[in-house]
Amino acid sequence: MIYEILMYQLYENQGSDFHEIMISESLPLHKQWNIDVVYAANSLADSDNYILVRRFADSFAYKQVLSDFYDSAAWRSEVRNKIVSRIKLSTTVVLDETDFLKQMCG
Repeated sequence: MIYEILMYQLYENQGSDFHEIMISESLPLHKQWNIDVVYAANSLADSDNYILVRRFADSFAYKQVLSDFYDSAAWRSEVRNKIVSRIKLSTTVVLDETDFLKQMCG
């Protein structure tokens, strides 16, 4: 399994609106594309920071599914601008579950 961890620093006072858009529009779209969202929430430390964790079967699925998702008309015309316009800074971390567990468990 491949895990993608997206960490967003949002513009000031955007956390609540961002989460509402994620829950009502982005996550249903993820579901339509069979993207497994493991976690989506504002940070407990600062509501203008947001974490999105997605899981994929393998690296091929990770690349292909996201490419198709971000190229879709629904993302581009309906959701993209609402999401992207609220993000000040984005950081992405991608982990292979097997490699991660090997390192954690020795």
